[in-house]
Amino acid sequence: MCDAKNCESQRLLYVSGKCSDLCWVRAIDGDFKAERSGYVPAGLGVCADNADLATRQMNCGDYVEFELCLDCGKIQGKFPIGKQAVKAAFAKEA
Repeated sequence: MCDAKNCESQRLLYVSGKCSDLCWVRAIDGDFKAERSGYVPAGLGVCADNADLATRQMNCGDYVEFELCLDCGKIQGKFPIGKQAVKAAFAKEA
């Protein structure tokens, strides 16, 4: 079921796409602006790491994954994503 506050839809679309190290993302979060390419970044709600951000790694590998409600359009997951999480997702990988 959709996790949006006023939506009880059971119409969800699961999206999974393999990027093969070619994922490119841009963040604009107030005065913080960054871009990165490579693996899918963790902590941004676009890969399977949403369940446990405390134990996540810096990336999610090659797969962009999320669920989308077909009635209200909300991407399912834990939101909002804080500024520190956005900055961490764009930090240089070791």
